[in-house]
Amino acid sequence: MLTVGFFAVPWAVEPTRDYAPGIAVLAGIAFAVFWGNPFSKITSKITSTLLGATIVGMGFGMNLVSVLRAGANGIVYT
Repeated sequence: MLTVGFFAVPWAVEPTRDYAPGIAVLAGIAFAVFWGNPFSKITSKITSTLLGATIVGMGFGMNLVSVLRAGANGIVYT
């Protein structure tokens, strides 16, 4: 039931959409700390692949125009 809540809230409540990735990361850390990982043998083999896929997936949620604008300003500072 909790999983359905994490999935449904960003779709139902628009202001939470900007914070959904951060909340997901914090919730994952909390679950790992409090309940541990029941599938540690399986996930230890695929952790780097899952992490890479997660980072790419979070990137799809970014606004490309904002990224290009920030990158242009960053080049000037560099």
